[in-house]
Formats: sequence, C-alpha cells, structure tokens
Amino acid sequence: MINQGVNGLEFAMNKWRRMGGYLKAFFMLLIAAFMATPGVRADGWTPDQDSRQAYSADDTVFIPHAYGKTIYRCNEESPNQVYIIGMSHRDSVTRANGDTTVMSQMDVYRISEWLIKNHGLELLLPEGFFLQDSDATSRPDMPLLAQSIHAAEIVDNATLKDRLQDDMVYVNAEILLMQRQGIRARQIEDNDLYHAVQTEIITLEKSRTDAFAYVFEKAKLQYLQERRTAAMLQKIPDIVNEEFLNGSISNRKAIFTVGLNHVPGIINYLEENRIAIYSPAFVQAFSDYVSGVKLLDETYGITIIIPRSLADSRDIMRLTRLEQML
Repeated sequence: MINQGVNGLEFAMNKWRRMGGYLKAFFMLLIAAFMATPGVRADGWTPDQDSRQAYSADDTVFIPHAYGKTIYRCNEESPNQVYIIGMSHRDSVTRANGDTTVMSQMDVYRISEWLIKNHGLELLLPEGFFLQDSDATSRPDMPLLAQSIHAAEIVDNATLKDRLQDDMVYVNAEILLMQRQGIRARQIEDNDLYHAVQTEIITLEKSRTDAFAYVFEKAKLQYLQERRTAAMLQKIPDIVNEEFLNGSISNRKAIFTVGLNHVPGIINYLEENRIAIYSPAFVQAFSDYVSGVKLLDETYGITIIIPRSLADSRDIMRLTRLEQML
C-alpha cells in the first residue's frame, strides 16, 4: 500500500512537471507571437515607425521617390523638425566635382525645394564654412553669398545641372537654394574642429609614404571628424531656437545638409541617444566626449533623407554602411 502510494505520488508529480513544461512552452509561444504582432510600445512607437525599418520607395509623404529616400525617422509628430540630407560634396582640397557630386547636388536642391514648399522650411544649415564675396574671413552670422536673392525657381534640370557641374565657379545646391528659394543659412560648423580637420587631411596626405605615420594620422583624423559631426549635430537646436526667437524664421524647423559619410555616425547617436567619442590612446592632446543628444532631449523630430542618385548605388550604400537601412 505504501509503495502504491509512493508510486501514485511520483506519477502525479511527473504529470504536473509535464503539464508545467507544456504551459511554459505555451507561454513562450504566446510571448513570441505577441512580439511578432504589430503593437504599440511603451514609448508610443509601433514597429512600422521603427527607425531601422526601410521606408517604401512609393512613400511620398515626406519626399517624392524621384528625389530621394527616407531612411530614418523619429518624433515625426513634433512641431520642431530637422531634415538631414546626406550628400556628396566637392573635393575638400581641390574643390572639384567628383563622380557623384553633381547628380546628388541636383537631388539635394530638389529635396530642399520640396521641403520649403510643402513643410515651410526657412532655415538651412550647411556643412562647411562659407563667406560673403565681399569679406575674406569666416563669420558665423554671414549669409552664404552677398548676391541678391532671386525668387524665381530653377525649373529646368538641364540648367540646374549646368550650374552645378561648372568647375570654374564654386557653386553648390545650398548656394542655389539661397539665391533661388530665398532660404536663410547659418553656420553650423565648430570653427576650431573644422580647421583642425582641414589641417589633418593635408597632414594625412603627406604621410602616405610612411605606414606608421599614416596609421597615426588616420586615427587622429577619424577622432576629429567624429567630434566635428557631433558638434554640428549638437548645435542645431540652439541655432534653430535663436533664429526663431529673433523672428528670422516662423517655425522651429531646419534643413541640415551634410556629407554622406557622416550619416552612419549620426544615426548611431540617435539610436543610442548618446554620443560617445573616445580619444586615441596615443594622443594626449585629445579628450573623450560623452553626452546625450540635444535634439532628442528637446524632442525634435528627425528625418534623414538620402538623394536618389546615391540611394540607388549599392556600392555607395555599402561603403558608407547604410545598405541595411534601404
């Protein structure tokens, strides 16, 4: 009788263990199904709004397909918005156009023109320093050019291309936007970091014959470029707010044009809501920089757009580590 009782108890316990295993498996499947089903997260986002989801090529809510592709969005309901356009610049030393410069600049012009018309953009924040023709020094309060503003649009793509591909005259999409669209521009660069990068680029070129020196200078340049990118990003809300409070613009919105190589770093900062840049161990003059992202702290909406001519090139997207965003 005792043995039968023990055996019965063991049978019941084994049965409960099996049932527990089934229940555990059932709840694991239920959780997996819940996670796979579109729903609202605690922060109000849905999977369709996730920044790492590729946006449909037919989505013209933000930009027409022919002009570019939206690869990142957050806080899109905020009244304060920044539109970041990754682009291909002229050579920083020779000022000559590269293989992708003209077409990407044409796209940038059309994207910005569309944003001005459809979202009331009035402020342009271009990467790089710019001068008035009448002045030989860089000043943050200077407009892009001293030339008069023309209200007429550039509607002819052939004319737009001719203007941008002229290597005898320095002109870019931002200059044409000021001339033709009347958009206001402000300096976004940090003066010291900008010139430090320019100096380091020249030093790096001179050190190509010395493998050790080249590695050393390349590490310095990478650090300075990351600091420069972060400095531009962090200055945006202060500049936008200043322009708005001064009455120069009627909304807290801006276009930030920046080289495509800066975009992966910017996305990383936004994804982590943290900027962490560490100095090369062998450079005592440099220091670490760790901070939150001001744009997110002030709940700015952020949209990152890639010109169509660049987004359609898998080689360029792969080299800039943006392929997974398409």
